[in-house]
Amino acid sequence: VYKEKRPCFLVLFRPDLVQPEPATWDGVMAFLSRHYPRAVERGRQHLPEIKARSVDDFEKDCSVRFIDALENPTGPDYMRYDRYMELSDPLPWQTRLFLYCELRLFELFTGDGRTRLHDGSLGETEYLCDNVALADFGEENYKVIPVTVTIPDHVIKKYEEEEK
Repeated sequence: VYKEKRPCFLVLFRPDLVQPEPATWDGVMAFLSRHYPRAVERGRQHLPEIKARSVDDFEKDCSVRFIDALENPTGPDYMRYDRYMELSDPLPWQTRLFLYCELRLFELFTGDGRTRLHDGSLGETEYLCDNVALADFGEENYKVIPVTVTIPDHVIKKYEEEEK
């Protein structure tokens, strides 16, 4: 939002058109079952370690900075579903990178169903939801509301310092 100066929107839609899952680890597994069925057993195998370790910790196991992998979805570090499934025996960091890239379970994801802020405080209830083109819903089934996002100066400063 800040860097690319993209507009933000809140989209309200009929709940029967998607199947949201709570952003818990059980919800992640249910979402994987529905959208990435071949990855379920691998995810389940590594889940205890993924729950116990941070993204920063996993990055120490590999030469990939997860956030950098997102910048190039066709690049060698982005862990797409097909690439993940080509691995004969993925390591836990590869499973965590897959969840990071494909489900967007970023650094602050804890699997407790709530958003976390950088200061550790709890945010709102969080859900995992299918990516659906609005055109596929039909105009009568959703409402788009433009939203103004104000990013605090200290967040901008921190982001700019990390860029250097």
